[in-house]
This record gives sequence, C-alpha cells and structure tokens, in this order.
Amino acid sequence: MSLQFFVKPYDIFMPRGNSHFGVNSGDFGQIRMLPAPSIFAGAFRSFLASRKPDVLKAIMVGQRPEEAEYAKVLGSLAEPGTFRITRVSLCEKKAEQVRSIFPLPSDIVVFEDKEKDEIDIRYLVPQNKPALIDLGSRLPKVPLLKAPSRKPAGGFWLAESGYGKYLAGQMLEKADLKKESELWGKEMRVGIGLNSSTRTVEESMLYTAEAVSFKDDMGFLVEVAGAEEVFCDCGDLSLGGDQRAAHFSSVTAVVPVADLQKIAAEKRFKLLLTSPAIFADGWLPENVLLENGGFYLKLNDFKAKLVCASIKGYETLSGWNMVKKTPKTAMKTVPAGSVYWFEDITGDINNLKTIIETGLWASSPDKQRLAEGYNRVEVAAYEIK
Repeated sequence: MSLQFFVKPYDIFMPRGNSHFGVNSGDFGQIRMLPAPSIFAGAFRSFLASRKPDVLKAIMVGQRPEEAEYAKVLGSLAEPGTFRITRVSLCEKKAEQVRSIFPLPSDIVVFEDKEKDEIDIRYLVPQNKPALIDLGSRLPKVPLLKAPSRKPAGGFWLAESGYGKYLAGQMLEKADLKKESELWGKEMRVGIGLNSSTRTVEESMLYTAEAVSFKDDMGFLVEVAGAEEVFCDCGDLSLGGDQRAAHFSSVTAVVPVADLQKIAAEKRFKLLLTSPAIFADGWLPENVLLENGGFYLKLNDFKAKLVCASIKGYETLSGWNMVKKTPKTAMKTVPAGSVYWFEDITGDINNLKTIIETGLWASSPDKQRLAEGYNRVEVAAYEIK
C-alpha cells in the first residue's frame, strides 16, 4: 500500500538540474521540471529521521537505527529499508480533489497557432525503416511524424484526462493539455558563492539561479511505499536547492492505469517512462535482451519484441551524499516521457504488473536508486486512434 501526499512549497522552489554553475562569476543555474524523484526521497527520509534524535544520528553516519520500526523503514546507506518513492507528478488540488499532471510523452507533438488560439496534436507512429537509408538504429522501425513543416510548440503538459486517454490509445483534445504558464511562473534569484571552509563570501562570485513559483492549488503528488508504520498525515520538508520549506499533507488520488487485458488481446503495447531511468546499456531498458537479431523484453514466461523507441535527450543525475559529504557520481539517465513500442506478446500479461509496481530493474538493482523512485514505468495502448 502506498501513501499519497500533496507537497506544496511555501514560497519558491529551486529544483536544480545538475548543471554546472556557481564556479565562475555570472554563472546561471537552470531548473528542471519535473524534478528528480530523489529530491523527494531525500526530503521525506530526512523528515522521518529528524523526528527521533537517535535515529537521525544513525542515519547521518549511514548506520541502521536501533529503533525497530525506523530500522525496517530507513535501513542503512548500504542496505536501504522498505521506504521507496513510487510516483512523483505535478498535481492540482482543489478542496479534496487531486488531479495529476504529467510530462508530455515523447510520441506526442503539439503545434500551436497563437493568433487563432488553436493547437494541432500529432503523434509519432512506428514505421519500417527505409531499405536504402542507414539511420543507425538497431531496431526494425523508426518513429515517423506526419505533420506540417513548422516548429513544434513547447511548454505543454498532459492533464489527468489526457493521461487516461493516452494509456487507452485515444485521441487527445486541447482540454487534455496544460500550458506551463498555467502551472507555475519563473523567478530569477541572485546568489553569491561562499567559501566552504570559512563560510565567508567569495569575491566576484555572483550567480543567477532560476526558481519556480507555483500557481494557486498547484504542487506535487508524491506516493511513498513501505513507510506506513512511521509516517504522519502532515509536516514540513526541506526541499530542493537552498533548502526551501514545503508542506506535505495526506491526500487520496486516483491515477489512471492501462487496461492490461486489452493490451493482451492486441498483443502489442507501449512502455512509458514515468520517472528518469538508469539503464546499464544507455537507452536500452533492463530485461530487454538481444536474441536472434532482435531485442526482446523477458519477464518470466512473458516475452515481447522491442520494435521502436522515442527517447528524449539524456539527462544528468547526481546528488549529494549526506554521509560521505561528497557529490554522488554523475550518471546518464533516460528522461521521463520516453516511449518504447513492443509487439508480438507471448506469455502471461500479468507479468507486466511487476515492473509497473516495482520499476524496470535488472535482477540486481541499485537499491538506493530503486528506493529513490527511478525506473518507474507504465504501459499504454500501442496505437492512438
């Protein structure tokens, strides 16, 4: 069972994008929306540990707390406990109603005519590779966009209604999209570099950083599993860059899911990354193996052929190790919203529930990153029609 929380920054929120800044005068720090799930994992784990001084002391040195409930939930640096982030999304909360908002999947392209206040929604469709052109792809199909020769519009997000339609393979409408400007505004904040040893100001080290200022009723929906014994219904977090304050409160939200039986009948589906993913082979998902010249997803007796992929540009993942007081090793991740198409399903479709519930990991996953909410996926209908 997962706990669901609405997280709302009190003021601004600074989700740093792991870009290099603050080293030279005039550097610019950009935000990343949707923030990495590890930001919320660290904030909630710190909140839980801070409630008990002895637990906090153990966690700060990477040890397992002595108190049984916290030991089970938080574990240690080497062996994390049962705590894990299972979902992070934007959301809108009005009274008791919570509606999630998602990054636009990479196979949806939006064109906007601002003068007419109209939008045109198009979709990438897998097509067989041209025989006479080497596109450098190892998959049998490529995603093809049939659209006018013009620049796509950016800054669109998928409303909960649109997310449900997407998973079901239905056409989207204008009302199924949200503009970024409806969700938050951007502010610029000026900072100055500090000497980490003396905590004094560094000369000529001014920098500028972006910050998010949410619109009314906007925040994050965060789902946490494996921590029911120690959580409370509400509290305050230290969240993101500059340790800005945010409030969390317990909510109940119903997030759309795909119809697995419909997918089984059609014998094909899409795999949508709902969080950034860390794959050993770069773009290629875990549990997808090369066999007889093709790539196949294998989960027990379930098998499906990977035929096409639409990958957003890679993102950098890092962070701060509170125990060792050093940056975490930078890693390349496949962004949320990336899409993989699979065909020729055989075996029990219910095996897909495993990766939906726990994430798409190899047999020996990175336990820390698993707990932080990476590699989360959802399945969707193969074709939008």
